[in-house]
Amino acid sequence: MLHHFGGVCGDKDAFDHLLHTFVRAARKRSKASADELFAAMAAYQVTTDESFSGISGVLLITRAQADDIFATIASGKLLDNLDPAVPCLVELCHGLGAELGDFALVHDASKTIERQAPQLLTAHELPDPARPGQNLPRLPLTGISFSDSTSAPELQLADWVAGAVRQWATRNATGQEDPFADALEEIVQPWVLGGIWPDLETVMNPRRQE
Repeated sequence: MLHHFGGVCGDKDAFDHLLHTFVRAARKRSKASADELFAAMAAYQVTTDESFSGISGVLLITRAQADDIFATIASGKLLDNLDPAVPCLVELCHGLGAELGDFALVHDASKTIERQAPQLLTAHELPDPARPGQNLPRLPLTGISFSDSTSAPELQLADWVAGAVRQWATRNATGQEDPFADALEEIVQPWVLGGIWPDLETVMNPRRQE
C-alpha cells in the first residue's frame, strides 16, 4: 500500500527519495544510514495528505526497532530479514499444503533458503508474534532439498509454470494484447497463490487540490 499510494498521497519526489534512501540504508547497514533514512521519512511525512499521514507516520515511530535491526545485521547475526524469498516461500508452502497435504520441497539453489531451511522446518516451535501465547503454524514440509533444472524434473516443470504465470500477469499489469496470455488464463489462475495486482484507476487518482 505504501509503495503504490506513497507518491499519490504525498510529494512524489520526497517519496522517491525515501524509497532510494531505504535501499541505501538496508545495504549500508550503519547508524549514519539510519539517520539518513529517518530524515527522509520526516521530510516525506510533512508533505502527506491528512487522510494518509496517520498511516505513513507509523514509520517515524519505528526508530528504536530500526536501530536494533541495523545493529543485528551489522553484527552478521541477521542476513535475510529483507529478502522476500523466505516469506514468499512460507506463503506458497501453506497454500500448496492446503491442497496437497504434506510434501517434500525441491528448491533451486538459494543461499538464503539454505540458511533458513532448519528454521522453516521447525517454525512451529517458535512463538507467533501476531498471536500471543501461540506458536507459528507448522509448514506442511517433510523435508527440503536443493537441485537445479538441469537434473530435477520438478524444477523443469516449475520453470515452465513460473514463465506461464509471468506472461499472463504481465498482460494483466500492462494491458498489452497477448493472445497466448489470454489462452493461458484458465490454466494459470488456479496456480496463483496470494497474487495481487494494483487497481491502476485507484493508484492514478489525482492528488488533492493545493
